Amino acid sequence: MNAQKSWEPSRGKNLVYALCIILLVLGWRLGVYAKAGHIHRIARELASAVKIVNHPIPNHVGDQLLYAQSTEKGVGVYLMNLVTVRKQKLFEVAESQVLSGSLSLLVWSPDDQFCAYAKPIKGSKQKIVLCNARDGTTNASPTALGYVQEFCWLTPSSFAYRNNSNHLHVVSRVGNGRWVKSGALTKLSRRAITHFTAISPTTLAWKQDGAIWKWSLLTNAPVKLWQPKTNDLVSFSYSPDNEKLIISARNKDNSYQIGSYHPATGAFEVLNQINLPEVESLNWEPRKRICF
Repeated sequence: MNAQKSWEPSRGKNLVYALCIILLVLGWRLGVYAKAGHIHRIARELASAVKIVNHPIPNHVGDQLLYAQSTEKGVGVYLMNLVTVRKQKLFEVAESQVLSGSLSLLVWSPDDQFCAYAKPIKGSKQKIVLCNARDGTTNASPTALGYVQEFCWLTPSSFAYRNNSNHLHVVSRVGNGRWVKSGALTKLSRRAITHFTAISPTTLAWKQDGAIWKWSLLTNAPVKLWQPKTNDLVSFSYSPDNEKLIISARNKDNSYQIGSYHPATGAFEVLNQINLPEVESLNWEPRKRICF
């Protein structure tokens, strides 16, 4: 017992350490705000005690951020301009309506014109809302039956989503600016589906059963696109610029193989072998760089 106490700092030391950390954090934020000319916002930040809900979603350029945070009434969805540090409340839902999976932040359109989120409505349904980042106006798409589980943009004016019943739907913007369902495909497999990705304006890809599958919206059924032979698929993403998939696979010795795959030609190229604790996500960055 005495040996254990010798390794544990006293409550007084804990308090000192905590105060030092708080002062360091506040000093850093003060410097950042003062340098950026936003010192008048310090008081509001210190006085607020909010919780960020879900993962914030930045746009492709990196100057806008879609995020959700707790409010006095429940949860609010906000759009922040990272250049001016101004935020706009897009939507607020009462705490009693916020159920697990009922409020989702979705990805930005390819041209960064729209950010998207799914809000809960009556009857275990969601409404996908598209917000114009230029003027803050919103447009609602057709009601989603069930909750949105996977979502991706096909083009700047069309997107696809999978609900919790594994039904796949496609929504497009028509001439008058309205968003309407343009297709509802056959129910997908009940097996786990992740990494919902558009690899062309009419083709979707996803991870399922340790392989990458694709489905052309012009055909009746999905087909297997790629599967590793000697290792296990971890994740993948797609680069529209060079029309290739970047793929992470785990080797038997727990190292990772990073490769690129060209769907049109079937060519696979090993880019690197790395030793990392876990490669959870891979993305193409501008100028063909890879971000882990």
